[in-house]
Amino acid sequence: MNKKINIFICLILSALSVFAMPYILKDDLGNLLYTNSILSVIIWVAIFFLLKYAFSLLDKRLMWISLVVGFLFSLFMVFGTAMYRYGETAFTGLNSWGRIFSITPFFFAIVAIILKTISNFSEQEENREQKSKILSNKKIFFIIWAIIFVAWIPYFLASYPGVFGYDSIHQANYYKNGVINLQHPMIHTYLLGFCVVTVGKLFGSNEAGMAFYSIVQMLCLSATFSTMYTFFIRKRLNMVLKTVIILWYMFYPVNPIMGFSSTKDVLFSAIFSLVFMYLLIIAETPDVLKSKRFCITFAITVFLMIAFRSQGIYIFILMMLAAFIILKQYRKSIIAITLSCIVIFAVYSGPVTSLLGGVKGNSLREMMSVPCVQLSRAMIENADELSAEEKQLIEEYVSGYYIYPVNSGISDYMKGSLDTERLKENPIEFAKLWLKVGLKCPGTYIDAFCRLTIGLWYPDMNYRDPLAYHPYWEYWSTGEWNGFGSNEFIQMQQEPIKGFEWLYELLSELSYENSYQEIPVISMLFSSGLAIWTVMLYTAYCIYKKLYRNFVPIVFVMALILTLLLGPVVLFRYVYPIIISIPVLIASVMQNKTIKVN
Repeated sequence: MNKKINIFICLILSALSVFAMPYILKDDLGNLLYTNSILSVIIWVAIFFLLKYAFSLLDKRLMWISLVVGFLFSLFMVFGTAMYRYGETAFTGLNSWGRIFSITPFFFAIVAIILKTISNFSEQEENREQKSKILSNKKIFFIIWAIIFVAWIPYFLASYPGVFGYDSIHQANYYKNGVINLQHPMIHTYLLGFCVVTVGKLFGSNEAGMAFYSIVQMLCLSATFSTMYTFFIRKRLNMVLKTVIILWYMFYPVNPIMGFSSTKDVLFSAIFSLVFMYLLIIAETPDVLKSKRFCITFAITVFLMIAFRSQGIYIFILMMLAAFIILKQYRKSIIAITLSCIVIFAVYSGPVTSLLGGVKGNSLREMMSVPCVQLSRAMIENADELSAEEKQLIEEYVSGYYIYPVNSGISDYMKGSLDTERLKENPIEFAKLWLKVGLKCPGTYIDAFCRLTIGLWYPDMNYRDPLAYHPYWEYWSTGEWNGFGSNEFIQMQQEPIKGFEWLYELLSELSYENSYQEIPVISMLFSSGLAIWTVMLYTAYCIYKKLYRNFVPIVFVMALILTLLLGPVVLFRYVYPIIISIPVLIASVMQNKTIKVN
């Protein structure tokens, strides 16, 4: 392209981006604060040089990939900002789409530069000679494991005996009464119940039992981090990146908080990240599927993942389907692993759970989170467009629809009021209602879905979410203040060990006032949306480099994201499996040494 034409195009595109910039800022600047300011000129110049540099890097493949991803990022930012500011995406408005297309060049340039930079850096790392490792993998594993665990001890002492959340109160009660509600994973309910109830009795208090559970889980999570570092990260990255990752394992405050939090999502996250690592190994060296030892280890890990979260079976099916399609030469091993996991899980979820007192929970409500908020929003905002029959049916099916205006960021109250018995008896009636209302007000359905899931695709989301009563992550133990009677439910007193009160106050402020959001850049380390964007960038990189076997682990992560998009609320613990997999994802783009598995 002619140099003068190239400069002219960059000037125009950068000007469009500058004009659209205020519409991706979540705070209303107003009063000419941005437009009548030298800052707008500086941003225009910066974007111009950014685009000019990006254009110098482009090839046809990189251009199209960057354009698609840049457009998606622009869409997320414009719609996310509008939703956060005004409570609607304005999906059908021409102004919205004009802003999206105007800001797309900015994100296009960023994506192109990131992908090209990663590609060049990866090639440099591939040619870099690795110094011989003095210590064996086994010794390194135990050293890193100990370093991480010891770094977490002060956090645990400040939070003694750990975070006993609201689900845990019910799970411990199930264990005590011998009737296990399968809405929560049985394997986790028994582990938590054994520690809190049985070990607690042995040591004389529920708090001692919870402390035992916290230590066990901290050991498991830190061992997972050490495993990923030792077997995937250590041989791929330079010393600076390896040091940063170890420090992140040690001092990223949510890691120890999750370590001693009794929620079932923590152990699921640990196992999920291990499965992701194994899938990346398979993508790079699929011959490992010829190793019986590897296949057995992989199958056991996958089964544990499914056992620790019911949605894991759907993630597993999509993952193995992708593996079957992409890894054609290894279909026998894939089929063997798939059948083994299905058989083991069928035995576990059938006769084993029955013998252990398992009782099926009401999972239908969880599946109906999105339809419930969509019907509720339609009832509130589009009542004039609905027929009398439709409004009556909504009132009968989702009687708690009226709470939507103050709880649109969480579906708990709406889905909690769902008449599941009637839904089971008349699924076609409900489906017709949902479709008919959706056809009358599709924009309302889109806005309801976007508001419920905003934290997953809009990285600038503020927490605590003002329209969801949940904290982003739990830190205080749930107790009597939340309506749980001490006679009926096991209670837990959380009290910092003497000398660590200051750290308790700091972690409380971090968790409930979300003080980290006041620090630029650092605040993004806690963003669920940025974690999803990272997965999207990784997918774009794999397409650019034609790493098609890597779509097996990509499908695995995307399947989890899909289950989150259909969930009741955006919480940090739900996205935690992806967040702790990111160091492995970073290492996977460095091809300097291939992992060998016996």
